[in-house]
Amino acid sequence: MTQQVASDTTLSNKLSDYLKVLTEEGFEEVLKLSFVGDEGRQESFFIFFHEGNGIILALDTFGGDKTNGGHFYYNWRPHSGTKINKCISSGSFSLKDKTVWIGDHDCRESLRRNLHNLRQHGTFVNPWIEQPFLWLLHYMDTKKEGYDYEAISAKRIALLPVKVQATLATGLLAKLRVKLLRVLGVRP
Repeated sequence: MTQQVASDTTLSNKLSDYLKVLTEEGFEEVLKLSFVGDEGRQESFFIFFHEGNGIILALDTFGGDKTNGGHFYYNWRPHSGTKINKCISSGSFSLKDKTVWIGDHDCRESLRRNLHNLRQHGTFVNPWIEQPFLWLLHYMDTKKEGYDYEAISAKRIALLPVKVQATLATGLLAKLRVKLLRVLGVRP
């Protein structure tokens, strides 16, 4: 049974409260982009990194001071005998190593509880052996007709510090680099 963790995140957190939880959990901000939201307010898109666990967390705001949506992404190896359905959300076992779950969770609600369950019942794999599906977009990105989520995500990965890119280094970076060069109009 999962246990409730004190001062956990909830839907529509105040941004300052959410950032406090992230800091307490060992995440560091590695990217912050500003954008204008639906209501003309200044919004933010963040990427956070947990270096020890190799977790990437992407989050945007709504209303300027509330969390809107996001996910955290990881590679995780469950302990032998673990019933993983109590720990995981989206993802699948790796084709390269069938003992490693390549996954993501919605990061808005119960972040501490989800991290606690994953840590208690397995070990994070860092660097990743396979990259999960990464959605590194904020809500206004999707309102542009013909948006290319792969190109947007590739541009944002290129902005990340080298230590974060090293966690992502699974061979897919080469693919993303080629995609980014195409977007920029450079022949790879």
